[in-house]
Amino acid sequence: MTDAPAPQLNPFATPSGTAVRFALLIVAASTAAASLLSQDTGQLLGLSASDVLAYQHCMIVRTREAVALRHSDTGGSPDIGEIIDSLPACHDPRGVFGPWPAISALLLFWLIVFAVYWCMPAWRVRRKRLRRIGSDLLPEMAAYLNRLQEQTGVHGSVTFLLDPLDPRVNGLAFGRVGRRCVVISGGLAALFSRDRQAFRTVLLHELAHLRNHDVDITFITVAVWRLVGFLLLRRAVYLLLAVLVGQFSGDRVMPDTASTFQSVVLAALVPLARNAVLRSRELYADARTMLWDAGPSNMQQLFDVYSTHPTPGRGNRRLLSKHPSLGERRTALTDASNLFGLGFWESVGLGATAAILFNNISDFMAHPVGSLGARIGDHVAIAIAGPLLTAALTFSVWRVADRCRNAGTAMSVGRAAAGVGLGLCLCPVTSPTIALLVHELPSSPAVTLLLWAGLALLCGVIVVCWIGLITRVWAPVAAAGNRPALLISGVIAAASLPMTFWVFYTLRQAGVALYAQANAGPHADALSSFLAAAGTMLFGESPWVVIAVVLLLAAVPLTGHAWARRCRRGPGDRGMTPEYAVALGTGVACGVAGVWIGYLFLVLAGEKVQIKDVEAITVLAELTAAVVTSARTRLLRFPHGVVAAFLAGAMVPLGTLTGFRVLTGGSWYWDVPSRSPLPTPLEWRSAVTIPSWGLLVATAAAAVTAGLAELIRRQRRTSAKARKTSKADAW
Repeated sequence: MTDAPAPQLNPFATPSGTAVRFALLIVAASTAAASLLSQDTGQLLGLSASDVLAYQHCMIVRTREAVALRHSDTGGSPDIGEIIDSLPACHDPRGVFGPWPAISALLLFWLIVFAVYWCMPAWRVRRKRLRRIGSDLLPEMAAYLNRLQEQTGVHGSVTFLLDPLDPRVNGLAFGRVGRRCVVISGGLAALFSRDRQAFRTVLLHELAHLRNHDVDITFITVAVWRLVGFLLLRRAVYLLLAVLVGQFSGDRVMPDTASTFQSVVLAALVPLARNAVLRSRELYADARTMLWDAGPSNMQQLFDVYSTHPTPGRGNRRLLSKHPSLGERRTALTDASNLFGLGFWESVGLGATAAILFNNISDFMAHPVGSLGARIGDHVAIAIAGPLLTAALTFSVWRVADRCRNAGTAMSVGRAAAGVGLGLCLCPVTSPTIALLVHELPSSPAVTLLLWAGLALLCGVIVVCWIGLITRVWAPVAAAGNRPALLISGVIAAASLPMTFWVFYTLRQAGVALYAQANAGPHADALSSFLAAAGTMLFGESPWVVIAVVLLLAAVPLTGHAWARRCRRGPGDRGMTPEYAVALGTGVACGVAGVWIGYLFLVLAGEKVQIKDVEAITVLAELTAAVVTSARTRLLRFPHGVVAAFLAGAMVPLGTLTGFRVLTGGSWYWDVPSRSPLPTPLEWRSAVTIPSWGLLVATAAAAVTAGLAELIRRQRRTSAKARKTSKADAW
């Protein structure tokens, strides 16, 4: 008895991979345009390039003087920032214009792209001298094509054109909004009377492009690449001339090197994204054709007899091809799982795009209002880059989860996690601001950058693995609903806050760590400086933000699990899961134990309890609850551990505060009057602040414990299977 084959995946149930790749292309192209055109638009607005160069030179000299004074015997200031503020200010000519040069560059870029896209259909018809198929030219074919359009449900006006000079069996769908066209080559037109089925299959494929709405995507992609290619070529010529005349030297070597490397990354990212979009659209058009044609047999026959597309090669060489190979197209007809993958290089592109976008927006927003602008710029940058990265990863990983659920296999996102982390590692090497700081460091930045690269890789693993968790939980819910795209969008909105927080922390940590190294001196330990900067930045966030982020980490997967359970068992099943009971019981038990330990301190000390004592008890209770719950549960170990830690952390300071008020009538603070029986606002603030920092530590402990427990469980399962197999062989 053979196993029943897995049901065929529907590649159109969720937003397609073409849309995700096109979004990556749009963001990368916009970043390139803002970076490469902002100087031109700034000059049009009246910004002098020589003034900008003078400002940058002034900042280099100012930073160098601040570092020298900080580490001299007469520096007199413990912080480089204070020294920089005390030095004569450098006038930034971009402050008057703010981000408008970059915004103008984007507007100019997309205006040109839109003009090319709008005029391209008419230009193509005129250049190729295409003739319209209608009542005066091939009327029988025209009637057949109109019926075929009605059968496929392609709405709107479609003009069918004949290219009689092209002898190949080929078709092309192109056009713009309101003017859709399908070109029929002379070789394809000959099949209308000789091989009607092959003719129909080719036309279905071209109509599928219209039905998939990828014609606009295709020609916008082509226009974007041509314009970005021109800008990158101009940049390359400028750099070559700068090297030849000796401008690429001196104080500007590091910033110019970072800008050059950013251009190199964009020069690789944009064409690779273009190729991915063009390859993907063909596979999705084949999938739509197969749905209309009731099976893959006609497409396979067409490939056997009439296919003329070259094979682009194997491995990474296929990244350079704009068209999928014949083998890929054949495989996709019988196995749609290839349309549901997330490749390593696509993940690298997502991470690199987020890093470069963060750098550029931070720089653009930093000019108007100085140091305040730098802080605003960082938050604006991550508010744009973080949700974009989260949305693209969620859509992509969701499709991977659909494929694995359909095949009944475990989902693996290790390569994608490594790719995102590797892409994020490009943040410091593509930032002129960070490069300037590196140039003026009193010691080598190698150790700091290596430590930050490890943090970036860890960020990629955390982001992709957590997105993999929520997609695995929510995918059955989306499959059972009528509007999966709307549900996925809601999950993305909920997932954006915690992931944006972590990505923001990681990307900003590069500059903060290098700043801490510059502040520490040439003989300071790089590891100590990095850890101090990492801790200061992490624990310097608002406790309300920390609590909200951590609770969302648990709430999103737990809500999806409860919803999926209800879909499986019906709305009448409202019982508590065993895992949730363990989380609640462990959290309450650890919280009660922490409160009793706090009461014991009160009885034994006979004086006011110090905040540090309550902090230690709270962290211990949170850690215990997180580790025990993550180890005891079997499903969703990490979010249940976070829930238990939050319960324990909320109970200990509030219980200790209440008991202290009842037993002593005093306050946690010597200088705060305690006549009122109610806690003071300062005490309530402490009761919220204390568990938030311990909650971060407990969250990390829950993640590590959950990972180790899952590895142990899999190892035991593998060992049990091996023992069972050995016993069967022995019999």
